[in-house]
Order: sequence, then C-alpha cells, then structure tokens
Amino acid sequence: AGRAAVTGLITDYASLQAAISDWSARTDIGSRIPMFIRSFENQFSRDNNLQQMYISAGPYTPGSDGAISLPTDVANWDQIIWSNGGISGALQIVTPAWAASLDQTTGLVPRYAYFQNNKMYVAPNGPCSVTLSYYQQLPNLSASNTTNWLLTQAPECYLWGSLAQVGAFTQDADAYALWNGKYQETLESLISTDTGRWSGAAMRATGVGP
Repeated sequence: AGRAAVTGLITDYASLQAAISDWSARTDIGSRIPMFIRSFENQFSRDNNLQQMYISAGPYTPGSDGAISLPTDVANWDQIIWSNGGISGALQIVTPAWAASLDQTTGLVPRYAYFQNNKMYVAPNGPCSVTLSYYQQLPNLSASNTTNWLLTQAPECYLWGSLAQVGAFTQDADAYALWNGKYQETLESLISTDTGRWSGAAMRATGVGP
C-alpha cells in the first residue's frame, strides 16, 4: 500500500498506528508503536496549554487537615481560588517545607497551597471552598478510547509527533529532524488557531524527543 495512509485517513487509534507504521517505513517497530504514541501524548501535555485542555473543577471543601484530593488529569496548573462569604482570592503555591513554617491556626484566611502525597493542602486551613483551574492531560488513546480532541482536530500533529518519537528511539537523527520539523509546523498552526480564540494563557511550542 506504500504510504497511502495520509493524515486525512487517520480517524482513530488503529488508523493512527497504521499510519505510523506506513510513514516510518520500518518493519521493526510494530509492537512499540503504542509506546511512541504514549510518549508523544505525555510530552504534548507537559509542553502545551491550549483552550481545549483548560478546565475548572470544584468547588471543593478542604478536610479538617486542609487536604483536597487532586484530579488525576492535571498537566499544568493555572490558578487555585478560595472563596468564603463572598470573598475570594488566589492561593499561592509553596513547598511543603515552607508551609510547615506557617501559622496553621484553623480559621485564618487561606493564603497558600502545597502538594503532598497526591493531595493539595490549603494553608492556613480557614473555612472556604476551593476551585481548581488547570490544563488537562491529553486523554490517552487506547483500544477502549479510540479518539480524542487532538486526533479529531489535528491528526497530523499526532502522526508527526509520534514519528519524531520513533526517530529519537531508533537514534535516527535524519528521521527525527524530518518528523520533528513537520510536527513543529503543525503545532504552530494549532497554537495560532487556538490563540485566535483564547488569550492570557501561556502557550509554547517545544520539540518532541529525548
């Protein structure tokens, strides 16, 4: 079939895997293609803050120890807002060690947040509710989750980014440069489109690879 699997024919996880195999022109990566896709997804989530990734969750009520169980899909934080009785404010993120030096008297106005053991803690633990605004991780493709917003909107971004992972893994500098270059072009276009309807968010394009 040659390289007939063009991006217009990528509609789901299976067709993406077929396209990666086709465009890479390699016969030794078949079992590793899901790994390349996952590696691309992880780096995309870390490096990009796009409108489709933005979500506000809550309100949450901190426990008696100030703890809130974190959502499992956080890639990057935007802001953490506390509110109580019509008053609200942003919590500053600090380290657990720094938070330990604070006056933790219950009832004081919350000012800080820190993360420990997969939970977020409000400090001091005053009465409040908390809303979390953050950028979600890209939903990972799998046999049971066959598509997501990025594959639907920009399948070529998935293809070139995953192929760049192939080039990095196989230590093929020429292939990496080719596919990462194509990925950068499609990512810049995606970010440009996103910027046209979204402002104030930090968005950046970075290379895919080691």
